[in-house]
Amino acid sequence: MATERGGHGSVGASGGSSTHINTNMSRPYSEQISAGYERQLLGDLRIGINYYYRTKKNLIGIQNTAVSPSDYVPITTLEAHRFSIRSLASR
Repeated sequence: MATERGGHGSVGASGGSSTHINTNMSRPYSEQISAGYERQLLGDLRIGINYYYRTKKNLIGIQNTAVSPSDYVPITTLEAHRFSIRSLASR
């Protein structure tokens, strides 16, 4: 079990020599904003609009450092319902 930055939290790690904890890692966080407007038209009839936005940053994930991007061969597929070409990675 390895600890993150002076023992403030623990991170479980397994996988041998390809498992490393990034020392430049920072705390995950999210930013959000919401706004709304409502107006009464007649008696009990109201109309309104709301907006909500949220983004998440610095999420923690696992990266396999034993495999490089050059180990993957790009392939191209055709989506039938959109008729667009997408590039995917395949091993």
